[in-house]
Amino acid sequence: MEDLSQTIQTIIVIVIVGAFLTFFLVTALYRGKKAKITIVNKRITDYQGFNTTRSKWTTVKHYTVDCLYANSSKIHTLRCSFSVYEELKLNKSYVVTVKMLEIIKVH
Repeated sequence: MEDLSQTIQTIIVIVIVGAFLTFFLVTALYRGKKAKITIVNKRITDYQGFNTTRSKWTTVKHYTVDCLYANSSKIHTLRCSFSVYEELKLNKSYVVTVKMLEIIKVH
């Protein structure tokens, strides 16, 4: 019975470490994909939380856009940086690089 318990614990540790390594490799090596999108809506939301030293409350702005991919009627919400947010205009189509639900670059 003790051997079975030890085996199960080893399998659980291997699965957790494997999942972490897979996530790390995907985020580090995946370059994103090019997609043609049409901007439907732009919005800025405020997130309030502790700053990095956790000494006081701070407000951080999140820039998101609602868009339609080419040949799709489903609206997707994607994050972006401030510079990308300023470059995108409503009801315009763009070819962008999307990585992990974030617009990285406008082509």
